[in-house]
Amino acid sequence: MTPTKPKAYIVGVGMTKFCKPGSVAWDYPDMVKEAVNTALDDCKLKYSDVQQATVGYLYGGTCCGQRSLYEVGLTGIPIFNVNNACASGSSGLYLGKQIIESGE
Repeated sequence: MTPTKPKAYIVGVGMTKFCKPGSVAWDYPDMVKEAVNTALDDCKLKYSDVQQATVGYLYGGTCCGQRSLYEVGLTGIPIFNVNNACASGSSGLYLGKQIIESGE
């Protein structure tokens, strides 16, 4: 019998306003903090429950995901940066789905 692969579900959602980051008052870490806190509150999970992360971004440096998640306390986990222009968000979401369904 072939084992069934894990299924991926969206159980929490967090969003920010859609704007170009990079100002002193509003940069990637601020956006990530707002979105991640809202998503984790929505699904009643804690930062310690997160085992891997995918981060879609545009206009940022090569390690925007690491910088942003480290600043909110998500360290010691694999973080995958996805920079794919206007498709960064959907590409990051799809990569996350693939990671979950791989069972790793």
